[in-house]
Amino acid sequence: MLRRFGRPTGSMGGLLLLGVGILTAIVAVSFLLASRTDGYTNSLVRNQQLYSVLPRATFMLQDMERGQRGYLLTNEDSYLQPYREGIGQLPAIREGLRQLRDSGIADRAKIGRLQELIDQKIDELRRSIELNQQGRRDEALAVVRTNAGKAVMEEARDILDDLLDNAVAQNAFTRQRISETANASVWATAGGAVLVIIVATLLIILVRRVARQQAAAREEIEALNAGLELRVEERTLALTRANEEVQRFAYIVSHDLRAPLVNIVGFSSELDSAVATLGRLLEALPEGAVPPPLLRDARMAVSEEIPEAVNFIRASTSKMDKLINAILHLSREGRRELFAERVDLGELVARSFASLQHQIDETGAHVDIQPGLPSIISDRLALEQIVGNLIDNALKYRAPNREPDLSVSWKRQGRQVMLTFADNGRGIAPQDYERVFELFRRAGRQDAPGEGIGLSTVRALARRLGGDITVTSVLGEGSKFLLTLPMVFTPDEQGKSTTR
Repeated sequence: MLRRFGRPTGSMGGLLLLGVGILTAIVAVSFLLASRTDGYTNSLVRNQQLYSVLPRATFMLQDMERGQRGYLLTNEDSYLQPYREGIGQLPAIREGLRQLRDSGIADRAKIGRLQELIDQKIDELRRSIELNQQGRRDEALAVVRTNAGKAVMEEARDILDDLLDNAVAQNAFTRQRISETANASVWATAGGAVLVIIVATLLIILVRRVARQQAAAREEIEALNAGLELRVEERTLALTRANEEVQRFAYIVSHDLRAPLVNIVGFSSELDSAVATLGRLLEALPEGAVPPPLLRDARMAVSEEIPEAVNFIRASTSKMDKLINAILHLSREGRRELFAERVDLGELVARSFASLQHQIDETGAHVDIQPGLPSIISDRLALEQIVGNLIDNALKYRAPNREPDLSVSWKRQGRQVMLTFADNGRGIAPQDYERVFELFRRAGRQDAPGEGIGLSTVRALARRLGGDITVTSVLGEGSKFLLTLPMVFTPDEQGKSTTR
């Protein structure tokens, strides 16, 4: 019997170790592809942020030039408002161009020349305006008629077009790399599934062979021990039970593993069940039927190594699935057309709290909404996503030792409305103020569900609506998120929005 059981059981242990190796390899490939996808995505987001200064520089120069012309034609000081706003934006534009130049992703010489042209254009605008303010209107118009400013604008526009074309090419290259990584992930998953199916098939064959050997051993024992009926009955009963376990295991394996495997996660669940049955089979083997070292290795593989590998592959595939779904989500949000319509912020905020009423009741949260929230012209769906994410975060990251206290206040500043979402939750460390808005990044204890895309989506949507969001916080006391939105969202080419 030792000779009969030793070889198949040893092969079974080898196959189990092979399965561990395959799962480990899949885990490594999954982590590698996830890391590569994360890197490409961060690079794409960073490049888009750096290149965003170019259209802002174009709009600034065009607005300032229109303001200058209107002022020279009408001599009305109100026409200088775009010029003055452009002067206020100039430091941010220069800083953005400096960051773009230092990043190395754009032509440094062209950016340097663009900075010179911007300075020349600003000097030309300033000189003509100052001459007109001094009563020297003819001289101011003469400055314009030299067409020097026009030449500067044309050269600046050519450079901006070249830089933007380069940005489009770089983004297309990065998206291609993301697509290639996704395809590699699909092939890796499919290859792993095929290998796992092969190993499972071999395991089924070996289990059936063991079952046949057990049946043969039972018959041999009956023939050799005819005079020992009680012993034969006991041995037969033990073998019958073992055989039933093997048959049950064979049924589970054949039933589960013959079903179509659509992905590694589905197979991992089936493998859990199969491993449990193998454990029972090993426990049911007669004493001395398997060499102790081999039996110990097999039990170690069944009880520790394979479950650990299954957990690794589940975590890896789950992470990759969630990362891909987030990029698709951000990509869809980035392509979604925005519709400007009148939105009652008071009604929208109240409805957002109402949609989370069950969480508010469960946590005992107190809610305070400042009355009089205004109506604005903006995209309703984007605002619902922003407000919903902020409220959900406040409830999710509440302090464990006190009931949540949530408040929404507001004030109007010029053409903007500023909403403050305050809570008394865990708080955020100062060094994490910007980190929490980064894609796939989270701060503090990681004991709440989430993938780190909520606040990055909030900031992206706020900026698409012409606003922004920042945070101030005291660790352990709470946070305040300041959401700034324009009273009237102006459709533009960058936002790809329309008014309805």
